[in-house]
Amino acid sequence: MDVVDLNQKVFKLKIRSKKIMQRFVEEEQLTTIEYYLLEELWKFSREDKTISMSELAQHFQVSLPAVMHKVDHLL
Repeated sequence: MDVVDLNQKVFKLKIRSKKIMQRFVEEEQLTTIEYYLLEELWKFSREDKTISMSELAQHFQVSLPAVMHKVDHLL
């Protein structure tokens, strides 16, 4: 299982505001699913937890490779 250490990988998200993410959605640079994926990662990073890629994939009902691609692309 590919586990993301959010203490290391999601720190970049902490400097991005919701306003910036929302702008990406409005400009169609982020799809809605990508936006909510970021939101979910943000929640976990705030709680200093880790989450597996497969858990994210299951949560969003998308394929694991799709989630891994989105996370790598967005972070």
